[in-house]
Amino acid sequence: MLARQRQTAILERLRRAGGVRVTELAAEFGVSDMTIRRDLDTLHEQGLLAKVHGGATPAGPGSTDEPGFHAKSVRQSAEKAAIAEHAAGLVRPGAAIALSAGTTTAELARRLVDVPGLTVVTNSLPVAEALHVGGRPDQTVVLTGGVRTPSDALVGPLAVAAIAALHLDLLFLGVHGISERAGFTTPNLMEADTNRALVAAADRLVVLADHTKWGTVGISSIVPLEAADVLVTDDRLAPEARRVLDDRVGELVTVPTTRGGGVKRTQIALADGRELIYFDERDDAVRDQPDRRDLPPPPPASQLRYDPLTDEWVAVAVHRQTRTFLPPADQCPLCPSRGERHSEIPAPDYDVVVFENRFPSLSQRVADEPAEITPFTPVRPGRGRCEVVCFTDDHNASFARLSPRRVRTVLDALADRTTALSALPGVEQVFPFENRGVEIGVTLHHPHGQIYAYPFVTPRTRTMLAAARRYADRTGGNLYADVLATERASGDRVVTSNEHWTAYVPAAARWPFEVHVAPHRPVPDIPALNDAERDAFGPLYLDLLRRFDGLFDLPMPYIAAWHQAPVRIDRELGHLHLQLFSIRRAKDKLKYLAGSESGMGVFINDIAPERAAELLRAA
Repeated sequence: MLARQRQTAILERLRRAGGVRVTELAAEFGVSDMTIRRDLDTLHEQGLLAKVHGGATPAGPGSTDEPGFHAKSVRQSAEKAAIAEHAAGLVRPGAAIALSAGTTTAELARRLVDVPGLTVVTNSLPVAEALHVGGRPDQTVVLTGGVRTPSDALVGPLAVAAIAALHLDLLFLGVHGISERAGFTTPNLMEADTNRALVAAADRLVVLADHTKWGTVGISSIVPLEAADVLVTDDRLAPEARRVLDDRVGELVTVPTTRGGGVKRTQIALADGRELIYFDERDDAVRDQPDRRDLPPPPPASQLRYDPLTDEWVAVAVHRQTRTFLPPADQCPLCPSRGERHSEIPAPDYDVVVFENRFPSLSQRVADEPAEITPFTPVRPGRGRCEVVCFTDDHNASFARLSPRRVRTVLDALADRTTALSALPGVEQVFPFENRGVEIGVTLHHPHGQIYAYPFVTPRTRTMLAAARRYADRTGGNLYADVLATERASGDRVVTSNEHWTAYVPAAARWPFEVHVAPHRPVPDIPALNDAERDAFGPLYLDLLRRFDGLFDLPMPYIAAWHQAPVRIDRELGHLHLQLFSIRRAKDKLKYLAGSESGMGVFINDIAPERAAELLRAA
């Protein structure tokens, strides 16, 4: 194995496990400890990992990860569509252009099928297919040869040689990352060579990249920022990025991204520097009220300790012992600020609000940590983010009492935050959820949810992805999609459904009352849902929650957990779904996780899933 291949494998293991040890890597690759240390030195110098005593941990946004084309195509779909629409306006009939590989350039290709006399050179199989299938007879499509990458690009010496003889008017370049230091980057070394050849062959360079690419650094630079004549991105680009790019690229174009929800987004800073975002259903909402509290600085990030016996990370967040616990209604920190009472939300009213948790389990405020507790227990900072999502300013409401319009606003807010948190350095998975009821363990009565952005793929998700991978290898299918299709065909455990969603009790449900709410179209996460799917979710979910409350004529304690695909790996294996479950098994009985469940992880359900579905349908 070449050093470059070994280093790529090291980074892949680091992403999966959250930490690596020199001795284990040396044994795995059959090389000396010194060779592994040299590999870690090289990757550390490139900013792709952080060295610790005896091994390494992740270090921010450096990446050699290259997801497949399908996995990337469903990310930031609205942004890519808007960018592609603008880019199509730059193409003139009869031009000779090049489109590099990428999902945004593939979006552009679909918008060029009616341009007469066009000559398109590309190293992208999806781009070539879009133009070959839908293009005009007078268009010419030239597909370079080369080695195929996971993102369906053709790269390497053959592609470079084919491109070198060409003279092109315009190149549309898709990139993996943009950074002030590294410029435009990619995780594939041969793709960088191929893209540089395309740049050299074109008179003009237009880079197409959505806002999430800022701050991501691939292992190989393509060209510096100054090489771009035009950079087309979306209007969610961070202010810091705008300042840098305005100064460095020839022309920066930010296009508006539209969604059917019609939500107005306003971002402010709280008194201690934490971020708060209003999501308003009215265009005339004014959110200029300052936070008048005198607050101490937020706490540093928690400490993550690795458990070698279970291959899991445990967060130690001692500052959370002092968090607010079930205050009376007149002291609720999630109600609006009114009169002399100042809360976490400075405005006197709101629709939906998201803000950084004051007592986070994970945050970006990283402090120095020891490298390890024992030789078996590496330690790393709890880098990530925890946010609070307030569904309404009505303290006495519940999610079940929201309007379908408000549910759509909540869903748009979760999509916004999933996209933003996925772009943070080191974040590997984003988990939105709601806890309801003191029986579940809530510390605030006000209707709210939370979002955790983890620096690793969680154990539950790893288990589900492993099962999905085995199924895909054996059958070529998507495990969750096929399970959903079987449940829909049977109907025995289906509680309710509509054109876009089905709510069903899993055949092997762990909890007395457990329902999965899944979109019929396989998508990896909430941002990938289209407008019709987002609109259809609210009425179905509200009906389901009211059925839960109607089971025993009591407010049902529950956890609502959104299962989203990881940020960087195995996205094509995931299938977004909401897991709704309650610990109440009878009007006067709760399901406790006792010896078998807590000690061995073996669940024992007191209610047959078919009976639970029957009771919910009748509720």
